[in-house]
Amino acid sequence: MNRFSRCELVGRYYNQGPRVVNGTVLQFQRDPTNSHDPCAIRVTLVDQPDQLIGYLPRNVAQRLAPYIDSNMYAVEHVVARRRPGSTSIQLIFLVLEMPGAYA
Repeated sequence: MNRFSRCELVGRYYNQGPRVVNGTVLQFQRDPTNSHDPCAIRVTLVDQPDQLIGYLPRNVAQRLAPYIDSNMYAVEHVVARRRPGSTSIQLIFLVLEMPGAYA
């Protein structure tokens, strides 16, 4: 299932975190103790993993969380994309099947 996906970042308005520019490298972290959504996936800076940027949309997190939780897939190359003058942040990421996942 190695494929690129994209979605919009959500939860940014509630968290006025660090500045995210076009090309900022980010990472996903599962947040199963989130009281609003047990499938929640946090978006953080790679070099500051405690720095919350926002969340994946619920519908995307619900599809992606089981893959991450299974340890059979990894999400890599998470990059922010911003259009000039836009306040929204688009996330582009690669979902990779882990070697030996079905061995």
